[in-house]
Amino acid sequence: MKHTVFLGLAIAMAACAVDSGMDAPHGEGSAATTTSTAAPPNTASTATSASTTSSSSSEPASNTTAESLAKQQDAYGWGPEQCTIPPDGVAVGYDKGNQLDALTLKDCEGNDVSLSEVCGAHAAWLFFAHAWCPHCKKSSSLAESIHSKYADQGLVTIHVVVEDAVQGKPDAADCKTWRETFGHENVLTLYDPTGASYVLWEQNYTALNVFMDGDRVITNKTHTDSQSTIELSIQGALP
Repeated sequence: MKHTVFLGLAIAMAACAVDSGMDAPHGEGSAATTTSTAAPPNTASTATSASTTSSSSSEPASNTTAESLAKQQDAYGWGPEQCTIPPDGVAVGYDKGNQLDALTLKDCEGNDVSLSEVCGAHAAWLFFAHAWCPHCKKSSSLAESIHSKYADQGLVTIHVVVEDAVQGKPDAADCKTWRETFGHENVLTLYDPTGASYVLWEQNYTALNVFMDGDRVITNKTHTDSQSTIELSIQGALP
């Protein structure tokens, strides 16, 4: 089992605000740039549990995030040794057209996760979820079925909990609740306790889907829980 689990992806965030928009959490919000001007983490609440529920909940996941990652690494040959340098003319950063820079997140057991652990995937869908957000719950309820359609084409799917159910900093318990509520087996479920992912956010939205190709170049960002839009973005990222 590989630790310092680096998920080098664009991990996709579905819309808590469809494109006409809610404000970003904490009322922040200038567009993310390659200078990594991240919105600050929420300090208004320190609540620690995500009591997420869903009418479309699945059975609890039977494996940990790290176990699921290791299984997919073995099956598809992902790993840090597969990371590529940016293609000619491509900058490292956080905007569409950039090669995604490394982000450090946590898996549901509290281990550090680095994006490089999924280098070698042909495409990545990253979704950043707010545990209180109905649109986020809808996207996560669709994640396993969407992932299964493209897994054999080399898709990695990563869902990241960025706030708990009452808009506080998420913890490992929130991550586990999210994973089990939506039955994530092959979807890699993480959480972001420090706001490291905020560099990807833009336009004051509360949630984001990010899609990347095999070189970790961001091919699209979209705020939506539409299955058709998500699938079209995945198809556009695949070779």
